[in-house]
Amino acid sequence: MQESAMIRSSIRLLFPRLRKVTGVGLLGLALPLSVQCHAGEPASEEGSAEVSFSKHIAPIFHQHCVACHNARNPQGRYNMTTFHAIRSMANSGVAIEPGDAGNSLLLQLVEDGSMPYDADPLSDEQISTIRQWIDQGARLDASADAEAPLVRLMPRIPQPEPPRKYIAPVPVSAVAVDPAGLRVASSGYHEVLMWSLPSGELSGRIPNVAERVHGLDFHPDGKRLVEPTERL
Repeated sequence: MQESAMIRSSIRLLFPRLRKVTGVGLLGLALPLSVQCHAGEPASEEGSAEVSFSKHIAPIFHQHCVACHNARNPQGRYNMTTFHAIRSMANSGVAIEPGDAGNSLLLQLVEDGSMPYDADPLSDEQISTIRQWIDQGARLDASADAEAPLVRLMPRIPQPEPPRKYIAPVPVSAVAVDPAGLRVASSGYHEVLMWSLPSGELSGRIPNVAERVHGLDFHPDGKRLVEPTERL
């Protein structure tokens, strides 16, 4: 109890310094999972190259479909969070007929604008990429895990560099304290900031993360920091 109180006291002392150094302000400490979205790249200009599920299809489904078709609340009893789930049955039957895009319900629904439901329709380019993938057999990339969440199959998206200096306040949307109570990790803009306790000195900056980090947690060994990247 005494140790926890000391950590909380150190954090309270830290944030005035954090605002002074970076201009950020503490708005909340909730830890929801965040989504890194990727629009999906076109398979090819000619439409003849092999379509990669991981590179081309998973980003489209992750950004436009998983919000409604997830493991917790699969609308139409159709879960789209993994390759295996996407190739499974839905309320209306089989959504994808490998090798036959024209008779695949999933493609029909995105072509007529029924899906994504209550959202902007997919672009012609995205629909064409899905059609190619299905006509090519709706296959998963070699060595990819059919049970892995889509976000783990997608290529890492390079993120913009964080600012060298913060000239305007940004919210702190995530904070984590290491198990030893010696460091605090806080969200920044396209970065995670590391602070030493109890001094409150900025000790490190971790770049190449999403614009807003909505969850942080230290591994029990205190050597690794986790930034969740998917909401299911």
